[in-house]
Amino acid sequence: LTAVTNGKLMSEMEKLCKLFVGGLNVQTTNDGLRSYFEQFGSLTDCVVVQNDQLQRSRCFGFVTYSTSEEADAAMAARPHVVDGKNVEVKRAVAREDAGRPEALAKVKKIFVGGLKDDI
Repeated sequence: LTAVTNGKLMSEMEKLCKLFVGGLNVQTTNDGLRSYFEQFGSLTDCVVVQNDQLQRSRCFGFVTYSTSEEADAAMAARPHVVDGKNVEVKRAVAREDAGRPEALAKVKKIFVGGLKDDI
């Protein structure tokens, strides 16, 4: 395998590793979220989103895994219960992509074209 240097391709790969976690307990902390989701793989980032004005959780967050396989493992292990609450886990979608129909698709197939005949 070779390292990917194209920034756009790298951000596409990172999207596969980042999961949205919704419906969190208001008491769930960054450490609590990390502690739960680390059982599925190595996390590069973990955050419970806060309301800065109210200084409290907005009851959702994001976890980012080192590899897409680890993120897949977390997705496959649904349903998840964190701090006594059943939470919704799905692939994170960038705000600018959220309105696009393909962002809502639940596809488990990809098309790979242009391969040599001997592959």
